[in-house]
Amino acid sequence: MAFGFPQAVAGKRDRRIWLLQATTTFNEMNEPVESFARNRQMWAEVNHISIAEKYDSNSSRAVKLTNFRVQYCTDVSERDRIEHDNQVYKVLGITELGRRELTEIAGEYVEGLAP
Repeated sequence: MAFGFPQAVAGKRDRRIWLLQATTTFNEMNEPVESFARNRQMWAEVNHISIAEKYDSNSSRAVKLTNFRVQYCTDVSERDRIEHDNQVYKVLGITELGRRELTEIAGEYVEGLAP
């Protein structure tokens, strides 16, 4: 019998996602360059919140807002990215659910943007 937060049971976390950790390096001109490397794979419950279009400088792009619920973790930051189904999501926010039982990561996928 499971106690605590009802979603803490792994039943709904049936998708694999990658946490892409942000790292900063310097190029030949000593300018900071941010890149992302796969850190670890996690089981997640994936909930697509909305799909819309974003307009900027004479073009429109598809935007998808998604929440990822994973086992509680402390190594995710707003600088990181989430990879799911060959799409890379920017981390918009991180929320602790229950008493350190789950972490909910809000992500945004923008079509055509590089990680």
